[in-house]
Amino acid sequence: MEQQNKRIQLFSHFTIFDSPASRSTKNMEPSRPRQSKRVTAAKQLVRDCIGKIIPKIRRPVKYDEDTQFTSGTTTATIQSPANSTDDCQRSVVLLDREVLPHHKSLSSTSSSQSNESSHQQDKLSLSVAQTYQILPQITGHGIAGEVRTCIHRTTRELCVVKTISKDRIRRQDRIQREIAFLKQVHHPNIISMYDVYDDKEEVNIVMEMCHGGELFDKIIEKAKLGKVSKSGGAIGNQRIPSCFREKDAARIIHSLLSAISYLHSKDIVHRDIKPENILFIEKDNDESPIKLIDFGLSTRHPRQSKPLTTSVGTSYYMAPELLDGSYDRSCDMWSIGVVTYVMLSGRPPFGGPTDHIIFKKILRGLDVYKMETSSLWNGVSKYAKDFIRCLLDMDPTRRWTVDQALEHPWLKVARLDAQSELRPAEPKRTVSC
Repeated sequence: MEQQNKRIQLFSHFTIFDSPASRSTKNMEPSRPRQSKRVTAAKQLVRDCIGKIIPKIRRPVKYDEDTQFTSGTTTATIQSPANSTDDCQRSVVLLDREVLPHHKSLSSTSSSQSNESSHQQDKLSLSVAQTYQILPQITGHGIAGEVRTCIHRTTRELCVVKTISKDRIRRQDRIQREIAFLKQVHHPNIISMYDVYDDKEEVNIVMEMCHGGELFDKIIEKAKLGKVSKSGGAIGNQRIPSCFREKDAARIIHSLLSAISYLHSKDIVHRDIKPENILFIEKDNDESPIKLIDFGLSTRHPRQSKPLTTSVGTSYYMAPELLDGSYDRSCDMWSIGVVTYVMLSGRPPFGGPTDHIIFKKILRGLDVYKMETSSLWNGVSKYAKDFIRCLLDMDPTRRWTVDQALEHPWLKVARLDAQSELRPAEPKRTVSC
């Protein structure tokens, strides 16, 4: 018991999200008795080991005001940290994705979960089963259903099917709206829908397969590599970036902006742009195209309409005006700014162990000083930093639109650098005397 208490005391010093706010909170704690240098060094060694294993980016909480849960979920109230008045409180349903492992390991769940999965598999509508062979393994887990791999029985094409249980959705028009958006959009960087099967119990949406996985997993992988390289030194004279190289990040962000420009031209606001909703088409290919997915929180909002008031989204990527309950399509641009920040630094700009702390940091705004002084941003160009500042502007009226962002110098410079790397070197000329 004494050893366990020591471990608890040791781990209480470790904070996954080290930030100015968290450091100031630590300073406010009551003073502890002084410890020997040997004990302090041992604790620091344990912290360093933990830091190499545990990523500093977690899968955040997703908020959907109109979704109803059955088991394993919690109903919560999101309150704007800026105000504590009753009109700032909004009832939402909270699904903690931290308790879920990555979708590749979801097949190794408990027996009760596997029994529930097989029961869901038996409930697949007959029309889907006639056209597609549905594999039993769950490859993704949404708010109101699961995602599985399926094979077209005639063409043998690999696809994915998203099964949404109607008894877990309070408003059925939300499902029909998502389907309507997927039918309407046709863009190379937006997921394509093939078929829809609707019955009394559930809706099955068949979409194209993306083999490369989520951008979220790539960020974790590259952030770990960047941390190891910093501890072990650079390779030769080449600087190892904290996460993505600028030219790779710019290519992905340009494709994402192209998709959002297309959606905004149709007055569609996505409202849930995050690395988990950006998939790579090809596996083990750094140049793979991307696809934007998940229109479950999307809505139509013409330019001259009244502001949106429903606070939905995912905690890390929610715009400050969205937390205040009055926003428009510019909330998508804020989310893209956060995604860019994470891709270049390997850290979230508004991190914290709880959503309450995350929301307080969002309402305070971007820490520009940290971008200029932190070693995570060493070697990152001024164009990239300016791009992030333009998208993370606290004032939605000053925040850059998607068309302005597509013309930002960072995207153009990064694209020219990438083309120069692909251009073959000219042969050396020999001068004859």
